[in-house]
Formats: sequence, structure tokens, C-alpha cells
Amino acid sequence: MTSLKQQSGRFLFLDIFRAVSIILMLQGHVFRAVLDNAIREQWWFDIHEFIHGLTAPAFLVSAGLTFGISTLRKHEEYIQLSPAFFKRIGRFVVVLFIGYALHLPTLSFKQLTTAATYFDYLTLTQVDVLQCIGITLLFSQIVLFFVKEERKLLLIISLLSFLILLVTPLMQNQEFLKSLPLSVSQYLDIYNGSNFPLLPNAVFIFAGILLATRFLKLANDEHLEKFFKKLSRFGLLIAVLAPIVFFLPFDFYPVNDFWKTSPNFVFTRFGCVLLLLSGVWYFTTKVKTIPSLIPLLGKESLFIYVFHLPLIYGSPINYHSLYVFFGGKLNVLEAFGIFVLLSLVVIAVAKQWHSLKANKLKTLRYIQVGMATTYLLLFFLL
Repeated sequence: MTSLKQQSGRFLFLDIFRAVSIILMLQGHVFRAVLDNAIREQWWFDIHEFIHGLTAPAFLVSAGLTFGISTLRKHEEYIQLSPAFFKRIGRFVVVLFIGYALHLPTLSFKQLTTAATYFDYLTLTQVDVLQCIGITLLFSQIVLFFVKEERKLLLIISLLSFLILLVTPLMQNQEFLKSLPLSVSQYLDIYNGSNFPLLPNAVFIFAGILLATRFLKLANDEHLEKFFKKLSRFGLLIAVLAPIVFFLPFDFYPVNDFWKTSPNFVFTRFGCVLLLLSGVWYFTTKVKTIPSLIPLLGKESLFIYVFHLPLIYGSPINYHSLYVFFGGKLNVLEAFGIFVLLSLVVIAVAKQWHSLKANKLKTLRYIQVGMATTYLLLFFLL
């Protein structure tokens, strides 16, 4: 058990928030991969998809919160060419690298350059949540380095958020995107397979950064309670009003897809994420102890994300995925059983990974370097 007051420089409610998102993500991915297609057509699955569609915005907001909190705490280190600056840049580059590695259609550079199809290149360049996080935080750090002042950074990302929300519906089916390199256009639209292009998903990360500044200014129990009460009310307000506004008998845009590019859907999901975040904070204030496993899952959310995807969907080094064996074949009870078994495996491996990080960091670094080196050697030699 872990005391909620012992946070060791971390805000524990953020780890719990990520842990809740991780569990929802695992369940959602398993159900999407193995549930019978006829069951997926039933009315309740749309509700399921909406709920589990909140996990990605939750991770994006969480990434922004973490970036913002760290930036405000170590501001001087991040505005100069310090070891902390380069370490942070390196971390974001690694996140980008992992994001693209997960999309490799083949573990062979030769095959990728000589025999790959257009569909293979679409797969490789698709922008998922890791690329969205990596490039947005990399951009934010570079802006911070040049403008120096936190106030200027916040002004820039506020203006960018407004601009992104404004133009995203206008970017649908734009011809000029076809003239851009595929690796660039994938960051701007959803029409070539990208699940989390910057338009509009970078807004969630920017919102997290903005939230972090307000959060730290009120970082004592009395002020935070008022802050999260206001946050939950605001979240409820926009979650309810945004879809209502969308369906009013007038529109600002000639084409506006609520589920993909509408600012209203961004606000709806953001409101739901704020409600979840506030709920988790209230939970941490009411419970004195909590099993240490829960925040551990939040701390190892990146590892769990990377580890579980090949198990469910496969990869060039794992063709025997859950999708291959059970894709579109199982009923709800069977799918839930797969989710439980996968969760147990993921949790067990994540615990060992966290233990290495906490107790044998040098050994973990050797393992990480060895895995990356092996992966690159296989990629360029095969």
C-alpha cells in the first residue's frame, strides 16, 4: 500500500489518472480486436467506443500536464543548453522513434525501400498518439527555449490552439494536402489512416500545459479543492453544451464532421477528460492508502502502451497476435476473459520493468540499448 501523501516529487493523482486510462485502453483495444463483428454492430458498442475514445485525449492531456509541471519546476534548466534540456529533447525524439517503429510494415530496410507498396508507406507514416505527443512536446520545448518566458510560451500555444480548432474543419479534403509529402500530410489529416493527426489533437496537449500552470499556482489542498470543483463544473458544461451547439440549425463550416474534425467534439471529449481528472483527484483526497500497483501502472504507461500493441495487433516480430487468432470471433464474455488474461501479463511485466528502473537502473539501460541495437541491426541487415 502507498500513502497518497508520499508523492516523491510526483503528483500521485496524475499516475492514478493514467492508470485508469491504461486499463480502459487495454479493454477497448481487446474488444475492438476480438469481438464478433455482429456484436460490434449492436447499439451499446457505440457507447463503448465513445467511452474508450476518451483514453487517447486523456493521455494527451496528461502528457501536457506533465510537461507543464516539469517546465515550471525546472524552467531555468530548459531555456539553456543544459543536460536537462538535451535529456528532454532526447526523450521526445525517442517517443517519436518508438511511434514509427510500431508502424513498421516489415523488419527489413531493404524490403521497405525496394518492395514496399503504397499501403506499406501509409502504414509507416500514420500518426498515432506517440507521434502526436512527441512532435507537439518537441515543438513546445523548442518554442520555450527561444522565447525563454513561460508567459510567452503559454500565449503562443493558446493562439495555436484557437487556430487549430478554427481551421481543422476547413482542412477536410483540401487539395493542397495532396501536394505535400506523405510523411507531412499524415500529421495534418485523417484521410490516409492517421488516428491522431496534430489537427486537432495537439489541442489536448496544449490544454494540459495550460492547466499545469494554473494547477501549480494553486498547489495546496485548500486552493486545489476549489480549483477542481470549478474544473469539474467547466468540464460538465462543455461536455453537455458542445454537442448541442453542433446540432443547432446553422453551421460555420460548409463541411463539418462531428466525430472527426469538429471543434465541438474536441470540447465534448475535453470536458469528459476534465470530469475524469477531477474525479480522480477527489478520489485521492478521500482515500488514505492505495495499492502501489495502481500508480505503478500510471508511471509505466508508455511501456505498457508499447508492450501491449504487438500482443494484440501483431508486428514484424510477432505474427501470432490476438487479432490473428481471435479477430472478430469472440462473444463479450470470451473477449472479457482475454482482456483479464492480457492485463495480468501486462501488469506482471510492467512490475518487473518498474523494479529494474527503481533498483537496477544501469541494468535497465543496458537492456534498452541492447533491444534498440538488435532492432536496428535486424532492420538494416535483413
